[in-house]
Amino acid sequence: EAMTASTAALEHEVETLRAQLETERINAEQASLAIEERYSKLADEYGRACSARETSQAECESLRKELGERKKEGSSLGIRIIELEKEVERKKVEVRELHTDKRG
Repeated sequence: EAMTASTAALEHEVETLRAQLETERINAEQASLAIEERYSKLADEYGRACSARETSQAECESLRKELGERKKEGSSLGIRIIELEKEVERKKVEVRELHTDKRG
């Protein structure tokens, strides 16, 4: 009878351990699935971030190029303005000389 009680106690302990093992297995599987889902979401987010970065870099490069072109245009226009101002001054001098010649 003592052996039967001891055997029953051991069988109960084995069943308890099996139940704990199954619980741990289920918990581990659920944790693994949660981690895989989180990884998948992070991978998607990373992909979108990389794509956005590439788009931003391309836009930045395009804007730099446009800025360079605008600077060249501004420089050319500045030179043209100086040339026109000089021409206006020459014309003013010519007009003054013509007025002086007419008076004299």
